[in-house]
Amino acid sequence: MWNKVYLIALLVFLVLMSILTYVSWDWLGSLTNPKDVAENYRYYSNFSWYFLWISAATLLALAIVILWKTRQSWAFWITLFYFVLFIILQTFWLDPSFEKYQEKWKLISSAINLSPLIGAGLIISAAVVIYFNQFLVLRMNDKMFAKSEPAEVSSEDKKSLDETTIEDDS
Repeated sequence: MWNKVYLIALLVFLVLMSILTYVSWDWLGSLTNPKDVAENYRYYSNFSWYFLWISAATLLALAIVILWKTRQSWAFWITLFYFVLFIILQTFWLDPSFEKYQEKWKLISSAINLSPLIGAGLIISAAVVIYFNQFLVLRMNDKMFAKSEPAEVSSEDKKSLDETTIEDDS
């Protein structure tokens, strides 16, 4: 059941993030006033950033539930892929395109675009968070549902156990 919930949520988030990314990109090709284009691009870009963070956190929470219930970590890595995909689109494609648009219409003077560096940092940070989150959930699961294994019995204890069982039988 949780697998289906995760996959449905992933599909919905993928569609919505794709629409938000497209709308942001579409504003850069608009023929209206460049200041209005820049303002609307920023609005949709900021909205897509917020939505990306919220949707990735939701998918991560569902991935934790799946890992806890089934001990399968595939949802963690799909969540990372989802996050990385839209970070790459935003920081390596949309933000540089917006910078070029602003320079073309003289809305800003040439500036250094740190967006790809920030995107790379976010991708690395997300991978670290996913890995350690998976590790912690598995460790907590093992501690909470530890399988009790009998302690090893030494050879002296075995002899005394054998003697007591022989005495009990007679």
